[in-house]
Amino acid sequence: MNLKIAIIIIVLLVISGISIYLLGGNNKKNNNNNNSDINNNINNNNDDDKKGKVELVYKINAGIPFKWVYEIEDESIVKFEESYQIRNDNNDGRSGGAIETKYVFKGIKEGTTTITFKYISIDSKEVYEVYKHVVKVDVYNNATIIDNN
Repeated sequence: MNLKIAIIIIVLLVISGISIYLLGGNNKKNNNNNNSDINNNINNNNDDDKKGKVELVYKINAGIPFKWVYEIEDESIVKFEESYQIRNDNNDGRSGGAIETKYVFKGIKEGTTTITFKYISIDSKEVYEVYKHVVKVDVYNNATIIDNN
C-alpha cells in the first residue's frame, strides 16, 4: 500500500512540474523567458542628444545558439543607428547568464512603420519568438513607439 501511495505522489509531482514548465512559458515554441520585456524595453527619448530616437532592449542567454534579428518595414521612415551590449551585474562574476543588447533606431521622415524582431536559432534558422513595434515619426523626425505586439 505504501508503494502505491509513493508512486501516486511521484506521478503527481512529475505532472505538476510539467504543468509549471508549460504554463510558465519555458517551452521553446511559447518562450516568454524575458528575452524581450515589452513593458520595460522601450525608451522614447526626450533628451536633446537622443531626440528622434527609440531604443529597444532584447535579452539573450550566453552560450545558447540563438540571436535576435530585426527588420524595418520602411527604412525611409526609420533607420537603424546602433546596437550595444548592456552590462549585466546579476551574474556575480560568473560566465553565462543573460546578455542585454540595446538597439537604437532614428526617425528619418514623417510616417509610420513597423520594426519586427525575431528570436531565431543560429543553427536551424527556426523562429521562436516575434515582437513587432509600430513606430510613428512626426514632422520633426521624433520617433515614438505607438504599439507593441
